[in-house]
Amino acid sequence: MSNFLLTLIRSVPVVLQLVAGLFGLIVSVQARSRGGSGVTVAGFAVMLVSTAADIIWQFVLAGAGSWESSVDDLQTLFTTVGMTLETVALLSWVLVAIGIFKSGRRPQQPAYGPGYPAGYGAPQPGYPQPGYGTPPAGYSQPGYPPAPPAAPETPPTAPPTAPPQG
Repeated sequence: MSNFLLTLIRSVPVVLQLVAGLFGLIVSVQARSRGGSGVTVAGFAVMLVSTAADIIWQFVLAGAGSWESSVDDLQTLFTTVGMTLETVALLSWVLVAIGIFKSGRRPQQPAYGPGYPAGYGAPQPGYPQPGYGTPPAGYSQPGYPPAPPAAPETPPTAPPTAPPQG
């Protein structure tokens, strides 16, 4: 078998890991949109980058026989690149593990009160909503029933007089 074919066969499990990492990234992004941990997304992104770099490195190594360098230089190069790829892969697994650990926790107290849309804090009792003054009399607050219409003013009428007697 040729050196290229052997490299291709060796890269099949790494390509499967790349597909699994892509699937994990998609799932973690969807979980992040529902309030999940962003650390998991980062872990899967780092995993995809390190796996792609590993695949590329395997094909670079396929042509290493034609390199004209000393054995010491090649050994230093292989060790440096190998340790870097393994460290990045380990980092990705640690990030995924931290993200999974954080996803098992109960969420923090929401930053909004009941009846308020997400992202807007409830005002403290006795204080108006920041940025909004007190409305003029006769105008209602949003979310409250409208103020009853004011009774129309009628001109004052003279009190009824009794018919003359007699």
